[in-house]
Order: sequence, then structure tokens, then C-alpha cells
Amino acid sequence: MLIDDLKNTKNLSDNEKEIAHYILENPKKVIEMTISDFSATVFSSNSTVVRFCQKLGFKGFSDFKITLAKEISMILLQNERIEVDMPILPTDSDEAIVKAFVNLNSQAIEDAYHNLNIKDLRQAVNLLEDAHRITLWGIGNSALVALDFHNKLKHIGYPSSCDNTMGFHNYFPPRFKNHKEVAVIFSTYANSKQVRDWITQFKEAKCEVILISANPNTPYANLVDCSVLIDNSEKRMVKMGVFASRIAMQFVADIIYAMLFQLDYQNNVLRQYKSGQHINEQGEYLKNILLGE
Repeated sequence: MLIDDLKNTKNLSDNEKEIAHYILENPKKVIEMTISDFSATVFSSNSTVVRFCQKLGFKGFSDFKITLAKEISMILLQNERIEVDMPILPTDSDEAIVKAFVNLNSQAIEDAYHNLNIKDLRQAVNLLEDAHRITLWGIGNSALVALDFHNKLKHIGYPSSCDNTMGFHNYFPPRFKNHKEVAVIFSTYANSKQVRDWITQFKEAKCEVILISANPNTPYANLVDCSVLIDNSEKRMVKMGVFASRIAMQFVADIIYAMLFQLDYQNNVLRQYKSGQHINEQGEYLKNILLGE
């Protein structure tokens, strides 16, 4: 990063060290300056400033300022926590709203990462690895995460279904009793009667159950075979929408998918290639029909 390069003064002359020091102390001022203003401020010539920028790998002062501005923006975003229930204010500009949601996504993933138990992820992968049937369950925003996970699993050959996204809220046991079945429940709060009913039905049918939730205090954690829990700090009432918990659960689902993908990496890469090739062939076929070729 540019900021790191400015701190590393080993290859800089004394004059260049002074320039770097001023930039590090006043980055916001620097990005608003012309090269003449900056040169006068650091008691150097325009040509000296240009050579300094080129030494750091830039064409000139303008190119240098663009990168500096981007890094300042990222640092400000990383240092500003967003209130997850109401991430914007009524007076926010369009740019402020965009930055708030950039930060909210980053913050939700960072928080989830620090709350994750890697052993729980591996346990979930071990349960799914040799399942004969995988059923995915969720309500509302959690159902969207379940459906996305279902689509990913299908692409690498896992026997996945997501019935409740089509309106089925009851579980239908498999026909063959000797097959291993795993049910995965995605739930923001994991404390509703519906989630409890699902767990009861699954356990009665001898299914192994994985619970992925943004509620670390769910009362159902001890009722399932594996629980992957993160804390997103969202409240149930008075909020703009479900953002942090959905982002966090999607993050967890993507990690589990990546770990499953890695188990048969070469074949899964080949599957993805063939799938993409098939889609391209279908596109060409439809194009030829539409063009009458």
C-alpha cells in the first residue's frame, strides 16, 4: 500500500523523507492541493515532487493523489462502525449511503470472522461430505441464503434440495431409511416455533441437523448435531432491514461451500468448466434459433 511505502524511508533522500512525513501527517490536505501548492508547502520544486512520485511508481503528482485518496477512503471506512439496525441517517447524501453499505458489508464479515469457531465449520463439512441427501431450510431472508447455498451445492454434484423456498414448510422423510440425510437450517434468530418443529421432525426421521444462525444464544443449539453461530448484534424490532445477519450467514455458507469444493478440487473445477461450456452452447443454440440460422 502507498501508506506503507511512505513509511518505509530507507531509499529516500533527506528531502524526500520530509515530503513523505508531511504527506503522512496531512493526507487530506495533500489530495486537495495542486502540485505548485504542495511544492511550496514542502519547500521543494515541482520537478522534485514529480521525481518523488515517480520513485514510488507513479507517473506524476496527479496519479499519486488518486491512489492516496483511495487509501484514505478505505482507512476511514474501516475505522467507522455502522449501526446495523439503522445504517443510514435521514440527512445522508447518496455518497454517504453508498459508503455506509460498503462499511456495513465489511463490518458484518469481520464480526462474523471473529465470532466463528473453525472446528464447527469443519464438523458441518464432515456431516455434509458423504450425505445421500441434503435438505436446506430457511424463512424470509434466511431462505435466500439457503437457496443460494443449494445452487452452489448442485454445481459440484451434491444431492441438495430446498423445498421450503417453494412453499413446503413440512419435512418429507426419505424413502430409503438406510441413506444418510443431513438437514441444514438457516435462521437469523433460531428461536421460533417453526425452527423447533423442523428440528423435531428431522430428529424423529434420524436426520443429522446443522443449524446456522446469527443468534449465539439460540435455545436450540443443543438439539442439533452441529451449530455454526455468529453474533451480528441485530435487534428483532425497529430496524431498516435484515442486512448484517444475512451477510454473515452468507459468509458462513460460502466458507462451507469452499471447504466442500476443496475436498474434490480438480473434479469440481472440471465440473464448473463443463457447466460454463454447456451454458455457452445453449446460448449459441438459442441465438441461432432467434436469428433463423
